[in-house]
Amino acid sequence: MKVLMAIPFLCVLAGSGWCADKPVLLSAYATSRSADSSDPICLIDPSCTGHWSPGSKDNGVNEGVYYQFERPVKVSFIQVRLKEAVSRSDLPPVRFYIDGKTTSPEKYIYEADQLDPHTFRIGVRVGLAVRPMTSPMRSFYLCGDKGYGSSGERATVERIAFLAGEKTSQPLAIQLPAVLPAIVTASSVLKPEPAYQPGHLFDSRADLAWATDGSQTTGVNESFTVEFQERQSIAGLMVWNGYERSPAHFQANARVRTAEIRTEDGAPESIELKDLDGPQRILLRHARMTRKFIFTIKGVIPGSKYRDVLLSELRFVLPSGQLLLPRVRLQETLPPAAWEPLLERSWTSILTGTETAGGCKDLLYSDRMRIRSDGTFIIFIGTSMDSRDNRITSHVLEGNWEPKGDQIRIFGKRYATDLVTSEYLVEEHQAAPEIFQSLLTVKPYRSMTPEEKREILATSRAPASIGYRIDISTDSRLNRIDAKDLDSFMALADTIFTRVNPYFVHSPVFSALVLPTDEVSSSSGGCE
Repeated sequence: MKVLMAIPFLCVLAGSGWCADKPVLLSAYATSRSADSSDPICLIDPSCTGHWSPGSKDNGVNEGVYYQFERPVKVSFIQVRLKEAVSRSDLPPVRFYIDGKTTSPEKYIYEADQLDPHTFRIGVRVGLAVRPMTSPMRSFYLCGDKGYGSSGERATVERIAFLAGEKTSQPLAIQLPAVLPAIVTASSVLKPEPAYQPGHLFDSRADLAWATDGSQTTGVNESFTVEFQERQSIAGLMVWNGYERSPAHFQANARVRTAEIRTEDGAPESIELKDLDGPQRILLRHARMTRKFIFTIKGVIPGSKYRDVLLSELRFVLPSGQLLLPRVRLQETLPPAAWEPLLERSWTSILTGTETAGGCKDLLYSDRMRIRSDGTFIIFIGTSMDSRDNRITSHVLEGNWEPKGDQIRIFGKRYATDLVTSEYLVEEHQAAPEIFQSLLTVKPYRSMTPEEKREILATSRAPASIGYRIDISTDSRLNRIDAKDLDSFMALADTIFTRVNPYFVHSPVFSALVLPTDEVSSSSGGCE
């Protein structure tokens, strides 16, 4: 998840005091949402009644809503109301990250205390109490956890309030963007089109972008058009130039140097963009009343590797200074038939092993994967945790996917993380992300040949001297198999695998036997 940086913008235009000292909400999005869910902005708007729940097929673990302010904001507590009642003896079925962290800059753990069966309040744990946060924050991510009780019912969020004041906390008055439905089209779109469609300009995600097709055009004179239902007064723009998925993506692809703005009001106007990542503000010569807005590329900054020209995000600015965020319907990606059962669920590897270090069996390997119908994916490879220093190590693949026959092609960025337990893994990197792509195949275990099954088990990461571990909570007992040799292990494992029928996902960059995360028990080692 890339943070969208911004700077104070166009409050000089506001004669009504609209910009007076209110924090500005820059972005808001949901990783998925059910058909009856509201826009995520509704959850923090006191005048709006609605709710959000994940649009996944499982209980929505790791699916959530994300908010980011323009600048750091002083917040004492964050209050969340759920539709479902939660017993005081249970933890809320959600997890939360503030500025991508589970701990404050003062090293206090962010924690929630329950106000009533439906409402909990997030602050910092100091001693035995949850106290107000003292450091300003810019972003908040709330996502689903394992769910309620044994049924794993997903959470439904009805309200999120950012509170200010240490003694008498009151909801913070926030400058919310105006959200309006719109249609956006483009003269050129790089294939696969769902990955580079112009609607990504308004999805609040800088790691997704509109791209021209460099195999057909240099990008010059290519354009995108935004059409509103009614005329809007546009005074300026906030633009994220280039492909902001990573620094490597930014440099490899072309950016916009100059562009022409055309509307129904006034003559065309030329603008110039800076060659830098992050947002940049552009003030038009005068506010334009228009229903149609056309942005045409006139000059480009060449990329080091590709001719495709990209823009990651765009906001309109009204004369009052308020941001205008168009909401457009994004095209979904249709999977091959073999991949259909795997969409919109979290999957976890079930063939795991432990290593002994200093008398402790506490390095647990597991892989996790989620492939979404919006054409995005995330994979955590080799996630391991050492209980001696609570440190998680993982390699992450994230980006887009497209169908390729019975396979899917994944492409995006690959990076390593090294974080303390429960940190939001996609926020920090050990090294600069790399651009990658790979083909993935999938096959149910029951359809595999004996030779294929043996090859999978023989290449397990678990050392033979320690044995193999399988932890599956699909029945009342924990299926744990320890065997000293492969033949013994296969005889025991084949019975379980045939019953639960995991999928084998394979590629040069990622291979694992996986089951839905809500069917796999969590396990860890420990010092003996």
